[in-house]
Amino acid sequence: MKNSIIKKVLLGVLLIVTMCTNTVVAFADEEILIVPEIPNVLVESYEISHNRIIPGDSFTLTVRVKNYGTEEIAKGVIVNIDNPKGVAPANGTVSQTFLGNLAPQESKEVSFEYDSWASITSETLDFSITISSTSNVNEVTLRVPAGTESLFSIMDVNIASEIYAQDITTASLSFRVLGEENVGNIELRAEYNGTTIGSSQVGSVTAGMTKTQSISFSFGTAGEYVVDFYFDYVSEDGGRETEFIGSKKIYVETAKLPELPQQGENPSIEQPENNDNTTILILGGLLILAIFGVAVAIMKKKR
Repeated sequence: MKNSIIKKVLLGVLLIVTMCTNTVVAFADEEILIVPEIPNVLVESYEISHNRIIPGDSFTLTVRVKNYGTEEIAKGVIVNIDNPKGVAPANGTVSQTFLGNLAPQESKEVSFEYDSWASITSETLDFSITISSTSNVNEVTLRVPAGTESLFSIMDVNIASEIYAQDITTASLSFRVLGEENVGNIELRAEYNGTTIGSSQVGSVTAGMTKTQSISFSFGTAGEYVVDFYFDYVSEDGGRETEFIGSKKIYVETAKLPELPQQGENPSIEQPENNDNTTILILGGLLILAIFGVAVAIMKKKR
């Protein structure tokens, strides 16, 4: 067989090579490199949200494929995924895509959106990926970790886009309690350099429930800060536990200065009002007095 095959295998990968089809069973932290002299498209790498499938959460599977051929174009490349039980393509999406042609040594990425079932109990899920072209067909099985050791799934974190020194900043965090047990006495806490800068009482949350909680904190000076967020809660045995949620980089701007009066204005002295109304009132009063005087004079003459 003239085609030379170079393999790089980590952590023991089962590799079966036939004349036109390569079948590979791989795990999430393994790498396979095969470089034939003919067009041959294989999975170069892949990535999954949160590094694992969290039961009940949506996730994205990104697959990077490469034509390891050194001379010819791989034409009409199609990536198709046979999904395991417990996951399904997100609404309006499918687990297949047409990549077109790949030049020798060219790579392309394709992402697939999924929803997962909360009832997943397996520690791993296998995704069967078929990569076909006019030259050959390759099949790769990706064994992806599933489940979570965390009690919480963080869905979103929102912080104001403009943050100023000495101002109070509010962050909101949306999360869901995983597993089948309720979690009690939850406190959301923010730390900077190991010092707590803010906390917020969440209370008890029912398993499977989604909740949004706000927390406030401030910074004395402008600069770049990395804030760590934690959940403190009461465990099943009654002890107090702490779980790291994640970090957020925050940029704080210089404190806003009070607005200064415009040139020529003196805010401590009231500006004189317009005198037009005063002038009109004076003239009107004089006219009334003049009419009254004329009337008195006429009455005197008649007497």
